[in-house]
Amino acid sequence: MIELIKEMFSYHFMIRAVVVGILVSLCAALLGVSLVLKRYSMIGDGLSHVGFGALAIAAAANIAPLYLAVPVVIAAAFLLLRINQNSRIKGDAAIALISSSALAVGVVTVSLTTGMNTDVSNYMFGSILSLSRADAVLSIILSAAVLLMFVLLYPRIFAVTFDETFARATGTKTQLINSVIAVLTAVTVVIGMRMMGALLISSLIIFPALTDEQKAEKKALAEEIKQKLDACEGDIDELTALFQELADQYSEDPGRETYPTGYTFTTGSMVQEFEDAAYALSEGEVSEVVESSFGYHILLRLPLDKSAAADEVREEYFTNFIAEQMDSAVIATSEDYDKLDPQTIYEAIVAEQAEG
Repeated sequence: MIELIKEMFSYHFMIRAVVVGILVSLCAALLGVSLVLKRYSMIGDGLSHVGFGALAIAAAANIAPLYLAVPVVIAAAFLLLRINQNSRIKGDAAIALISSSALAVGVVTVSLTTGMNTDVSNYMFGSILSLSRADAVLSIILSAAVLLMFVLLYPRIFAVTFDETFARATGTKTQLINSVIAVLTAVTVVIGMRMMGALLISSLIIFPALTDEQKAEKKALAEEIKQKLDACEGDIDELTALFQELADQYSEDPGRETYPTGYTFTTGSMVQEFEDAAYALSEGEVSEVVESSFGYHILLRLPLDKSAAADEVREEYFTNFIAEQMDSAVIATSEDYDKLDPQTIYEAIVAEQAEG
């Protein structure tokens, strides 16, 4: 395995692809959160289509692709932002208009010059082989600039992303910050297109941020449920009834169909985070929000029904014991058994039943 990795990185194009890929991924992940929360997700997709048109024109004019694509896509980002803020045309309609027009220009340009060849596939879906040394150097410089600008302006970007009205009231130049976000997104889209293509680069920007947003929503819901449980001042029966009611309303655990009244488990049968939280609770105590690979959990430790628990453990033990015995069993036959002909036996039984 190590030798294979060494061999892979002996090629310069692999080193360029990994370095640029990591930098583009960092830029996309950072900017994606702002774009998704500000409902600018489709701008990334629109800019990628504009980038395709710019790359096609650059190839036709024999110009270095990035040198033309970067300013064109930045200009398109400003245009989309301006239309989204001030025009009578709705933002999604403006994005559809500009992106489809740019895509059409790109296809027509390619068709009239080089024809629909593998270069078009590289533009649409990307190729690690398409990164020249000059492209890699420029991509690294632009990525570093994007990361540096994002870090330096992070407090203002954060404020504008989560509450633009409040940020404007505190004196933040929101229009300028929105323009900076658009420029950084445009640069990220262009440098990522050479590797991932016009159709895939927007996914790199949107999907990670969308996943984080959904995760944050799930955690917020779990914390809200925990507050409702903490507000219960009744005895263990009332707390259990409230817990059951909230579980029926919000739980996404498929295991509740099999265990509607809760789990009785032994060490090693549940995920570690779940077990640690459960063993740390006293009877009648509710846990904090617990995160595991399956999501977020809130646990209520009930008094143990020792008789029922013993029956479950006994049943599980004998089930596992029988399964182990069957797996390890050796089936041996005698010489007389091997001589038996099942067809002859079957015919004899049928004949006997017919006579009877």
